[in-house]
Amino acid sequence: MTFPTQGQTSYSTTMAVAVAGMAADAYRDLDIVGYVCSESIPFGCAVTLDTTTDAGGQTVFLPKSTSSTIGTIVGVAMYVDTLQQNLAPTANVGWPSGTMVSVCRKGRVYGALLKTATNPSPLANPNLCHASDDTSNGGGQAKYRGFFTAESTSTSAGIEVTALPSGFRFIRDISTTGVCLIDINLPNGTSGN
Repeated sequence: MTFPTQGQTSYSTTMAVAVAGMAADAYRDLDIVGYVCSESIPFGCAVTLDTTTDAGGQTVFLPKSTSSTIGTIVGVAMYVDTLQQNLAPTANVGWPSGTMVSVCRKGRVYGALLKTATNPSPLANPNLCHASDDTSNGGGQAKYRGFFTAESTSTSAGIEVTALPSGFRFIRDISTTGVCLIDINLPNGTSGN
């Protein structure tokens, strides 16, 4: 009897690079809820209830508003390796419109970060990019709807940035990759134990 010599003969002891939407800690500490998305949602972006299409609160979309009021943020869209990863903000891939998106309400996840000159401070409350339009290839920061940022709040058309509720905290910036570690503890979040 002979055994095949092909296969994995070595392995790396370093962890995989984090991607937006990936869980950062043990899954037992996460509270993940499913919602239907009314538009394509990139991994690692904050999502808000879409009450324009569903009064029952079971549909989410990326934050969009002309003011500092952006609606009810319900969490962060989780990463799933069976869907195409969002490698560029304009690629508009991740959770396709009409699918059930996994949203983390409690725990630590890697969030999509709008990387600018202002680096996030550890344990600071992040701000959130949103826009008054949903033009993915223009409209200022419209392509970054749902991204976390350390930039100052702004209500200027096309570059709106709003402070998130106290249930979100920066833990650390992950070098220059456009990914940050976020701690989430939203109301009604449970540990899942």
